Amino acid sequence: MMNNFVKISLLTALLMVSAQISAQTKVRGSVKDAETGEPLPFANVVFPGTTVGTITDPDGNFFLQTHADVDSISFSMLGYDTYTLAIARNSYQEVNVTLTQGGVTLNEIIVRPGENPAWRIMRNVEANRKKNDPTRFEGYKYQCYNKMEIDLSNVNSGLTRKGIMKNFDFVMNYADTSAETGKVFLPVFITETLSDVYFKSSPQKKKEVITASRVSGVESAQVSQYTGQMFIDVNIYKNYIPAFGHDFVSPISDYWKANYKYYLLDSVYEDGHYLYHIAFKPKRKQEYTFHGDLWINDTTWAVKKVTAKMSNDVNVNYVNNMSISQEYTFTDSVWFLKKEELFVDFNLTDSTTGLFGRRTMSRKDIEINPEFDQSTFSASATDETIVLDDALNRDTSFWNISRHEQLSKKEQDIYVMVDSIKEVPIFHTITNTINMFITGYWNWKWFEIGPYFKFYSHNPIEGHRFRFGGRTSNEFSTDIKFNAHVAYGTDDKKFKYGAGFIYMVNKAPRRTIELQYKYDYEQLGQSINAFSEDNILTNLLARKKNDNLLLVKELYYNYENEYFQGFSNTVGVKYRKLYPSKIIPFTNESIQVDYSNITSYELTLNTHFCYNEKFVAGQFFRVSMSSDYPMLDINATVGLWNNRGNYDRYYRFTASLQQQLSISPIGKLKYLIEAGKVIGTVPFPLLKLHEGNETYAFDTYAFNMMNLYEFASDTYLSATLEHHFNGFFLNRIPLMRKLKWREVAYAKGLVGDISTKNSREHAILDFPSTLGDVNKPYAEAGVGVENVFKFFRVDAIWRLTHRDAPDITKFAVMLKMQVIL
Repeated sequence: MMNNFVKISLLTALLMVSAQISAQTKVRGSVKDAETGEPLPFANVVFPGTTVGTITDPDGNFFLQTHADVDSISFSMLGYDTYTLAIARNSYQEVNVTLTQGGVTLNEIIVRPGENPAWRIMRNVEANRKKNDPTRFEGYKYQCYNKMEIDLSNVNSGLTRKGIMKNFDFVMNYADTSAETGKVFLPVFITETLSDVYFKSSPQKKKEVITASRVSGVESAQVSQYTGQMFIDVNIYKNYIPAFGHDFVSPISDYWKANYKYYLLDSVYEDGHYLYHIAFKPKRKQEYTFHGDLWINDTTWAVKKVTAKMSNDVNVNYVNNMSISQEYTFTDSVWFLKKEELFVDFNLTDSTTGLFGRRTMSRKDIEINPEFDQSTFSASATDETIVLDDALNRDTSFWNISRHEQLSKKEQDIYVMVDSIKEVPIFHTITNTINMFITGYWNWKWFEIGPYFKFYSHNPIEGHRFRFGGRTSNEFSTDIKFNAHVAYGTDDKKFKYGAGFIYMVNKAPRRTIELQYKYDYEQLGQSINAFSEDNILTNLLARKKNDNLLLVKELYYNYENEYFQGFSNTVGVKYRKLYPSKIIPFTNESIQVDYSNITSYELTLNTHFCYNEKFVAGQFFRVSMSSDYPMLDINATVGLWNNRGNYDRYYRFTASLQQQLSISPIGKLKYLIEAGKVIGTVPFPLLKLHEGNETYAFDTYAFNMMNLYEFASDTYLSATLEHHFNGFFLNRIPLMRKLKWREVAYAKGLVGDISTKNSREHAILDFPSTLGDVNKPYAEAGVGVENVFKFFRVDAIWRLTHRDAPDITKFAVMLKMQVIL
């Protein structure tokens, strides 16, 4: 997955060229009052002699484009003289016009205060919203055509005349200009999918069978599955439309009057139905809202058409513009979504090179409440995507017949252009460089060397540590991946090493075998999210010297079996030998015994369940995109440890539940609850060593004000709450609003116990002097701001309990680097 991502990213980064205008007339501009200079919203803009037209937005801006042979554009508005302007054919141009108030004489009229006429219509829309929501149907099916395109925007021909970029100057013939933004762009990536979609509501099941897929420059079932599923799901009938990690208020939500202003512009007769044309715009600045137009059917009060554009000042990073257009068709006495167009302008600033993302979706052969047989849906999966074996092998004639709309000449040329770029030798060198910075590995044919941030580190035990490692690449195999590393410390003068592999038995559903061996240092009590011991950032951000490392010899085997996406079991077998150090000795002073090591053998069963969980998957690894539903993980372990020749049995059980809840309009709440129990008599390394953090890097999964080796338990319960307000308060402060900072609040608590047989007084191994129980609850809390310079989160965190303990940090300002939209 990552190699494909890098190739796509590189293609977009290399193709920076000047515009060559296509055979299409595109006009962008503004309309203002000639006398006052004020923008004129909702003015009519048309190409005379065609049905192509639009209205200006609330700021008086417009864009219009057509393939028709036109040479003029006309502007009109009630109370103003119509103005027609000559334009050049088949070119992009910007025009800013002013309209003069006309000398129209009207009879006397009396204006009385009353209700906005649009409100009556909107109340009827609200009353019929649930009835018109397509998700209320018992079931439906349709054929779906998806086209996704990535364009490089704000391109500059001068860049192809410099250095290695001169190798790519041939792409200058493919540039174009966007009528919507006025930016020069270059199409660099396109993917098409044709699929059959099936849905039923009880029990809820969804299935997408991708029958054909075509990707420019990349042939991958994983990419096809990704583009078939991963898109913004726009349901205008829901109260909120999720996009880029934020919830935008729908213009027909239950809260329509509190968030939008509405204007009844016209009523028209179209396709056998009368429609009300209503414009809407936000009531307040910088809220997650749209401006645009609605066309409402006058009998069912359903949406026939909607165009919506993200408000200009919304607090969303890297997204300068987003527009949505939907058209509905009357099918079986209901209005059903027929076509959707999505446009997104990604950019750091308006002046830098960025990306356009375009998605066109169309549906046909729509059936409402069809009869499904038992074989249609999987008995276990709730949302599945299947890519047919021959989906990637469809020829050009198949696509010419099957796609719902034909590609433009520019779109057709993308396939040729991308293949040409890949033949340039320097392309592969640049690809590897970008890949190294993203993944940490340098690709060298069958091998990947890295990660680079572990080549050198320093700690008090090893001194200067040098490490060299790597893994096989996807070019070596897409079924098995080997890895290995070797390290040496200048102070301990020991070689450390590790090796292993992961084998993909099956990819959908996922079944894997993994075997790993290591002889290396490890920090006990770290969170799953912490920097590893040999990461150079651990040294740079440390609050204390890291002298608690222990040498570990470990061999483990895992078999993962996924029943369906979101539900899996993993069986693991582990052999582990832990060696003491001068700082952490394994002794029992009461009986005058020293342990040379702690050896354990464990068998673990993990159960993972998350309803409707989505993943972005590569050949071997995948990243969970989470779900709207809770994520549950349960672990059950039975183990033996070598107590001076006697093998004592113990059991360990843990369970965690986590979820992200959308609480619009005040942001998102994340919670994590974890509980655990150790049964048996065990030395302290086999207890639960609670996750501390001795760096200045904020870690959601650790207790950030807790030291390592501070608390242990054999019975415990912990909870984490983190609320992201997304600027709900700061956006209302005029000066702070411009910074686009976002508030965050954080709290974490822990309570636990150590049974008498494992307590300090009766412990098999003497506890480190810093280690104790947490019978008295531990708590910490903090507030912070994220989106600082778009990349950083800064938290002020207070330790609320156990404040009299020695050598602790009661307050700290912590930093986290993150990329959020």
